[in-house]
Amino acid sequence: MIKKEIPGLPGYFADDQGHIWHYKKRLASVRNGTGYQKVNIKYTSYYVQRLVCLAFYGPTPECKSICIREAPRQQSKRIVNSQYLRWGNRSEIKRKKYKFLTRKDAARIRMLHSRYGKTGVELAARYGVTQPTISNIITGKTFKITAKPRGRKVNYKGVHWHKRRRKWCVERTIKGVKKRLGYFSFIGDAVKAYNQAGLTQGD
Repeated sequence: MIKKEIPGLPGYFADDQGHIWHYKKRLASVRNGTGYQKVNIKYTSYYVQRLVCLAFYGPTPECKSICIREAPRQQSKRIVNSQYLRWGNRSEIKRKKYKFLTRKDAARIRMLHSRYGKTGVELAARYGVTQPTISNIITGKTFKITAKPRGRKVNYKGVHWHKRRRKWCVERTIKGVKKRLGYFSFIGDAVKAYNQAGLTQGD
């Protein structure tokens, strides 16, 4: 670990891992609403990446007042290591290229998660998007099913389309009592749940 003093802040240091120190005491950083780390020094809040840039690359050069992160991963706001930081201007900022998913991709993501137990991390790496994007698809916050799937006749006992939830609803009579077994995005999973309940109860 390499520590260097921050110009203009005597007694305060930054290391190459992105930590801020007051002599031998490491200062706690907090993440603001946009994901950037900040620390409080003498009742003033500073961005951690700017302090690291100041310590390792000196004061801001003329016409280059922005600390640019060149992280190899998607979540670049979390990267504050000195090797990924440098001074630059707005014209040098590389615009992120987001991969746009289709409804077909969303349907397949839900299937891989529900049927095969794929995690959000695995699906995010597979489709080249962030984990929150996958989570929003799985929970239905994005790519909502707005209508009953077309071209399908429901010929399965105990399975019907729930209009409000926009999912397949499964109901089965067990020991004379009608029970709702749950809601499913795919009709195949609904039929499987219906049959599994029959095997469990010995019907």
